Amino acid sequence: MRIAIVRTSALGDIIQSLVIIQFIKNKIPNAEIHWVIEDSFMEMTDYIKQLDKAIPVSTKNINITNAPLKIFRNYKLLRSQGIYDVVIDLQGLIKSSILSSFLRTKKRVGFDRKSCRESLASIFYNQKFSIPYHENVIYRYCELASKALKIDITKDDILAKKSIFNYKKSNSRKKYAVFIIGASFESKIYPMEKFSKVASLINMNIIAIWNSKKEYHLGKKLVNFYPKIELVESRNFKELMNFISNSEIVVGGDTGPTHLAWALNIPSITLFGSTPIERNFFNTKINHAFSSQKKINPYKINKRDFSISEISHIDVASSIKKILKMK
Repeated sequence: MRIAIVRTSALGDIIQSLVIIQFIKNKIPNAEIHWVIEDSFMEMTDYIKQLDKAIPVSTKNINITNAPLKIFRNYKLLRSQGIYDVVIDLQGLIKSSILSSFLRTKKRVGFDRKSCRESLASIFYNQKFSIPYHENVIYRYCELASKALKIDITKDDILAKKSIFNYKKSNSRKKYAVFIIGASFESKIYPMEKFSKVASLINMNIIAIWNSKKEYHLGKKLVNFYPKIELVESRNFKELMNFISNSEIVVGGDTGPTHLAWALNIPSITLFGSTPIERNFFNTKINHAFSSQKKINPYKINKRDFSISEISHIDVASSIKKILKMK
């Protein structure tokens, strides 16, 4: 059975959606799974367990000048992949639904008009399912795959998931925590002063990861507050996965690197302010989360909502100790 899945971006969303691969393979042993992904994220596909093929598309930086050529190239590439038994669009955007329409199939599945992030996307599917947009994203991905393929993916399956990525831990005996200090926008970033207070309470080796000049400056601010923290650059996905897979615990905002810990079955604490905790986080025994308790509209994220700063550093530190005690 040939299955194509469309989820092109962003990093955290891709990481969370990849969990469905192992469930499909377990329940449909002859499944051949292809994944349509933005070319800038292709590096991660080298480490995805059980994925048969990744198909890179280019949809970023499209303008009036280059749009016809980019669209034609994506169309030609996707049409050349052969015929699929089913195509599943997990993204629910006009962009992703158009890409799904380029793939050859008689069964193109997606969310219905009320469940899509962009309602017009639903016109490109010939099978549509109602799975409310405000529901947990991992539940939504699993539920859409279940309905599309007529299999049963349960909460217990998700809780018992294996690591999504194929990566071996190093033999290093050094134990450390990872602080994810950056995010895609500022209101998802936990204040450096509070990060430093967490550090002072947990008595661990800590590395803070940066990947841009802005994150580097945040890191320098953090080190000024708490000089024992080691500031390290993560230049690519492999390095990021290396730092996280060899850590004792990861702490950060609602962002890709923090979700990567969940995907690798590494203990983590995810901090929410301007984004909805109920929708973006799946709780486990070793993966906890805190939020500002503010009611968030998932359709309209307020990027000027800095309520993440209200999360108690004492609560975060206590949760870290509790999780590590269970290991």
